[in-house]
Amino acid sequence: MTQPQYDPQASGPSQGVPSQPYGQPNPYGQPAPYGQGPSSGDPLTQPLYGASFGQAIGRFFKKYAQFNGRASRSEFLWATLFNVIVVAVLYVIAIAIVAATAGSASDPSQVSSGAGAGLGIIGLIIGLYGLAIIVPSIALQVRRLHDTGQSGFLVLLNLIPSIGGLIVFIMCCLPTSPNGDRYNV
Repeated sequence: MTQPQYDPQASGPSQGVPSQPYGQPNPYGQPAPYGQGPSSGDPLTQPLYGASFGQAIGRFFKKYAQFNGRASRSEFLWATLFNVIVVAVLYVIAIAIVAATAGSASDPSQVSSGAGAGLGIIGLIIGLYGLAIIVPSIALQVRRLHDTGQSGFLVLLNLIPSIGGLIVFIMCCLPTSPNGDRYNV
C-alpha cells in the first residue's frame, strides 16, 4: 500500500484552507507589523502602544516590580504625569496649610502648633507616596529604556545630581527602536 504524497505547493479544498486570490501569500503565520506585538498571550508582557491615561496607570501599578520587557512611550508619559499631578496636589495642600496658619497669626513667632501637625501629616503622606512609587517608577524607566533599545542600567544616571533625572527622562522619551525586541519577555 502506498502512502499519500504531500505536495507543499498544493492548495485548495483538499487541505481545508481556501487559496488566496491572485497568488497572494497566505497571511497566517506572517510576522506582526513592527510595534504591534503579538495578538495572543498575556497583554501585560508586551508594551501597550497608544495607551490611555487609565490603562497606563493600571499597568504602572500591575507591573510593580517587573524590570524585564518593554514599556511604550505613552505608558511612561501618562504614569509620569500622574505622579507629577499627585505630588503637586500634595505640595499645594502643604502650601495652603502654611499660608492659612501664617495669615491667621498676628505675631509670626506665635504660629500655632496646628500648622506643624498639618505639615507633618502632609510631609508623611508625601514621603509614603514617594516610597510607594519608587520601585514601580524605576521598573517603568528600565522597561522604557529597553523599548528604546538601550540598557536598563542607564537608569543609574538618575544618581547624577541635578541633571541625571532629566537625562533619563529625555532618553525615555525617545521613539521605539527595533533593537528593543531583544528585551521581549
